[in-house]
Amino acid sequence: MIMKNQRTSRTLNNIEARIIGLKAINPNLDFGSDRSLFELTNHAEQIRIKLSKHNDLLAALEKSRNELSNLEDSAITLSRQMLKGVAFQYGQDSHEYELAGGVKTSDRIKKGLKTRLRGVADQVTNPTVAA
Repeated sequence: MIMKNQRTSRTLNNIEARIIGLKAINPNLDFGSDRSLFELTNHAEQIRIKLSKHNDLLAALEKSRNELSNLEDSAITLSRQMLKGVAFQYGQDSHEYELAGGVKTSDRIKKGLKTRLRGVADQVTNPTVAA
C-alpha cells in the first residue's frame, strides 16, 4: 500500500524487469569488470533498501507535521479561551482585554458607520458623483 507522499522508483521497477529477463538468458550472466547479474541484483537491493528508509523518513515527517499542526490548533484554542476569560473577568472594553490581544469594544468601528463614512469620503473627494 502506497501512502500519499510515499516515493516509488520507476528505475527500480525497470531494473527488476531487466533482471528477470537476464535470468531467463543465464542465471549466472557475467561480462567481467563488475558487469554481472549479481552486481545488478545488488544495486537493485541497495535501491530497495534506500527507498524503504526514505519512505520511513517521509512517514515520520508526516507524523511530526500532523503532531505539530495538532499542537498549534490546541494552542490557538487555549489562547482564544484565555482571551475570553480575560473578557469575562475584566470586560471587553478594559485595558486588560487590550493587553491580552483583544480589541476594546469602544475602539471598534461599527460596520454601518464605517460604510457611511466611506460614502461621505467618496462624495467629498469626487463631488461629481450624485448621491
